Amino acid sequence: MIELDRHYYRSWPRREMSIIGFDLSRPAVTYAERVGLLSSGISANLEADPVPAAAMDVLHGVDLVISTGSIGYITERSIKKILNAIGPRTPWFASFVLRMFPYDTIESTLGAKGLVTEKLNGVSFVQRRFQSMDESLQVLERLETLGLDPTGKEANGLLHAEFFISRPMDDRTAYPLESLADISQGVNRSTGRLYRRGEDGRVRLMK
Repeated sequence: MIELDRHYYRSWPRREMSIIGFDLSRPAVTYAERVGLLSSGISANLEADPVPAAAMDVLHGVDLVISTGSIGYITERSIKKILNAIGPRTPWFASFVLRMFPYDTIESTLGAKGLVTEKLNGVSFVQRRFQSMDESLQVLERLETLGLDPTGKEANGLLHAEFFISRPMDDRTAYPLESLADISQGVNRSTGRLYRRGEDGRVRLMK
C-alpha cells in the first residue's frame, strides 16, 4: 500500500513548498512521510503536552496552518501552542470544520493573534463516510439539536465540513474569500459503506 500510494502522490503536480504534518498518531505521521506527502512529521498530544522541543525550529515561520476535521476533537489549547511555536510571523489559518462542531472559541483565539475569520457560505466539503450506524445516528441527532438540516448532506451518509479562513485584515482585502474556494466535491464517491436516511426517517446501510 505504501508503494502504491507513493507512486500515486508522485503523479500529482509538484509545488515548491515544505509541508509539515502534525498528528497524535505516530503511525499516521510515519505513513504520510513514507509515501512522500510530508517534508517532516510531528507526533504529539498538544491538548496535554507542550510542543516537542525538536518541533520548534520546524514550525518557526510557517505561512499556512490547515486543519481538516480536527476541530472539535482538539481545542484552542492546541491552536495556541502551534501559533506560539510559529513565532512572530502571522500565518493564515484554514479550517475544515465538521458541521456538528462550533468554531467560535477557535475564532476568538485566532482573533487575539490579529487574525480575522471568514466562513465560506453556501459551500460544504465532504470529509468522509460514516464509520458505523451508531456514528450516523449520533451525528444526525446532534445536528438536529443544533437546528441544522442534514438533508442532502449527513442524511445521505457523508460527514460534511464547512470552510473557515483566518487572515490578517490586509490579506483579507487583497484576496477575497470567494476567489479562494467555491466547490463541493466527493459526494458521489463509490467506495466504502454508505449510511443514508430515507424519507421515512430511518437510517439504512446502502449497498
